[in-house]
Amino acid sequence: MSLNKINITSEDFLMISNIVDGLYHPVTKLTSENDYKTIIESCRMGENRDIWPFPMNIRTEGKITGSDIELYFEENHVATIRNSNCFEVNIDYEVHCIFGTNDKSHPGVEKYLNSGTWCLSGDIELYKPFKHLIPGRTFTPKETKLIFKEWGWEKIVGFQTRNPIHRAHEYLIKCSLENADGVFINPLVGWQKADDIPHATRHLTYQETLKYFPEERATLGYFPSKMFYAGPREALYHAICRRNYGCTHFIVGRDHAGVGGFYGTYEAQEFVSKFEEDLGIEILKYEHAFWCTICGGMASGKTCPHGKEEKVFLSGTEVRRRLENDEEIPEEFSRHGVVKILRESS
Repeated sequence: MSLNKINITSEDFLMISNIVDGLYHPVTKLTSENDYKTIIESCRMGENRDIWPFPMNIRTEGKITGSDIELYFEENHVATIRNSNCFEVNIDYEVHCIFGTNDKSHPGVEKYLNSGTWCLSGDIELYKPFKHLIPGRTFTPKETKLIFKEWGWEKIVGFQTRNPIHRAHEYLIKCSLENADGVFINPLVGWQKADDIPHATRHLTYQETLKYFPEERATLGYFPSKMFYAGPREALYHAICRRNYGCTHFIVGRDHAGVGGFYGTYEAQEFVSKFEEDLGIEILKYEHAFWCTICGGMASGKTCPHGKEEKVFLSGTEVRRRLENDEEIPEEFSRHGVVKILRESS
C-alpha cells in the first residue's frame, strides 16, 4: 500500500470505534503529540487537564506521511484519519511511565514494546463500526444510559473482570448492590494473555452466575477493550469507561488489573483515589474477601475475627492453577455450575 493507506490491527479498529462511540470520553481523536507527554506523565490531557491514562494512537514501525491516512482492516476501508500527524516516541520511557517497569516478563510491557515507536494522531472518520465483530452483547454508552433510564436505575455499580466470577467477586458485587439500584456486570472481551480463560468459556460462566442475582437488578454487557495489565493506571481507565456508560459507582478490589505480583495489593485503590475529586464516578474500595470456615461464608478483615488458617483466599489465578493441575475447586471458591463449565471447557 502507499504511504497514505495502511492496514490496522483488530485492536486499532476497536480503539477508534470506542473513541467515536464516546466510550473513551474525554478522548475524541487520536492523541496529539502535546497530549501524549502529559498523558504518560500525569494521566491528564488538554487545556482542561481532563483525566485520561493511556495514549490513544495507531502505532507504526516507520513514519507515515500525508494529511489524510486511509485505514484498512481485512481489506476493507474502515476509517480515515484526517489532519494526521506522525511523531516518534521513546517507547522505553513510555512503558516505564505506564507500567512502572520495563520488565519484559510483564505481558503488557512485552506487547507494548512490540507496537512500534511512531504514533499517528488526528481526527477519526469512521465508516464501519467494530462492534459487530465482538462475540457477545456489547453496548455503546448512549445505549447503556437509555437502558438504565428505562429500568429506573439511578445508582448503578459497574463491575470489571477478565476472569469467571468466583465467590469473592460475587460477594463484592452483592455488598455493593445492597445500596444501589442495579449492577452492570461488564467483563472485558478484548486481547488477554494466553493463559487467561477464553471468552467463549467465560461467557457461559457469566450466564450461570447471573442466576444468583435478581433479574431486575443485574445486567451483563461486554467491555470492548484489550487488557493492558497496567494495574493502578488501568483501574483509572476502567473507572472512566464505566462512568461513560452511565455508572455512578465502580468497584476497585484487590490488585485490580494486576499481573504477576508487579503491583501492591491495594496500589490501584490508592492511585485512583488521587483523582476521585474530579473523576465523576464514586470508587468502591474493598479489602481482600475470603471464605471463613468458622463463619461459614464470605467475609473480609472488617467483618471476620478469625485467624489466617481459617480463611480460604480466592483468586482467578488460583482457579486457573487448580484447573491446569486437575485439582479440586471447592464450593467455597466458585459455584458448582461455574466449576462444571470450567472443567468441561478445559
